[in-house]
Amino acid sequence: MYVGLSIVQTLRPDPPGVEVTVAARDLPAGTPIEADDVETARLPTEPPGVVDPLGLTPVVTIPRGVPLTESMLLGPGLVDQAPPGTVIAPVHVADVSVLDLLRVGDRVDLYTHSSGAGDSTRDSTLVCSGVMVMAIGSDEEVRGGPLKFDTPHAALFYGAIPLNEASVFTGAAALAPFQVVVATAS
Repeated sequence: MYVGLSIVQTLRPDPPGVEVTVAARDLPAGTPIEADDVETARLPTEPPGVVDPLGLTPVVTIPRGVPLTESMLLGPGLVDQAPPGTVIAPVHVADVSVLDLLRVGDRVDLYTHSSGAGDSTRDSTLVCSGVMVMAIGSDEEVRGGPLKFDTPHAALFYGAIPLNEASVFTGAAALAPFQVVVATAS
């Protein structure tokens, strides 16, 4: 009887799709991923950006069953992956919907409002241009991780800020979240 079952199992083709690493349970932001945090699941196609997540740290809470992709994870080599002449910094954004447009590797420009209290002008000032998006996450989700914030912001991503603009960025970041404009290729 066991021989017959073994032959049937051997002849049965694998179900269609691909094996992908997914979260075995809800993974909190800020806690490095270990072997028992992941499992494999068969999906119709492999989502873009799927990586080996072991040892990497989620920048967002990842629900059970979700494929683990590079935009969700902050690896120990994030700084090493940044372009030369840049520093990595969290970029708080004023409009959370812009995160739906961003992908790791995109280039964005950061603006702040230059109007003061009671000022009727609505001018914006370019603070940094060509900032590379390195990782994306919501600070609501990373608040429990290694990053601590005293006041809530709408959302954030980690950007590679040009070194010559880091001082201006730091000063502007202390005032308010940034308006983010996705730069297009020229």
